[in-house]
Amino acid sequence: MKNLFISVFLVLFIFACAPKEAPKDTAAPAAEGKGIEYASQTTYLGPGKGVLIEQGAKITATVVAVDREDRSITIKDPDGNIHEVELTDDVKNFAEISPGDRIVTEIYTGLLMTLAKPGEEFTDKTASQVAVSEPGQKPQIVNVEMVETLAQISAINRETREVTVTGPRGKSVTLAVPENIEGFEKLKVGDNVNARYIEAFAIAVEEVQ
Repeated sequence: MKNLFISVFLVLFIFACAPKEAPKDTAAPAAEGKGIEYASQTTYLGPGKGVLIEQGAKITATVVAVDREDRSITIKDPDGNIHEVELTDDVKNFAEISPGDRIVTEIYTGLLMTLAKPGEEFTDKTASQVAVSEPGQKPQIVNVEMVETLAQISAINRETREVTVTGPRGKSVTLAVPENIEGFEKLKVGDNVNARYIEAFAIAVEEVQ
């Protein structure tokens, strides 16, 4: 599963991100417990190369029961809660799922932002790729989506070091700018920024050894 996830993810990640020269990292320690792991990191790539904001999560649940006739499974989440999930025909290799298996969900998001060049026009591009398990394997799926757009800074909070960016479709997002990011004081409302966003998730059923 790991190799499948990496191969699909790199196709879009390499396309989306600039070379990392002279990076400056601001990493939040990973939070773990009850089958849930979180991690985040902000990397300053250097003057003119932008900022890369990354977040990741890994959640592990356990299969308690399998109903072959109804194509449903009963799972226990990291908090001990029980859920019944009905699986459609899109879930391949349903017959390979057994009680005691673990369902591992991994999520990655990456946002690369750079100041746009003067006169650069608004763009709105998307790309995606999906991969599923081979016959006979435990069910697994990897989905990667990328959005590239030219957005505009619509608000700046100097006190909290937050920047609000609005895309060509009117959707806005507010981002915190770490202290180690240079040039924050030079940003102004109306500046255009190139934003490249990647979201990848992988769901795999794993047999407990």
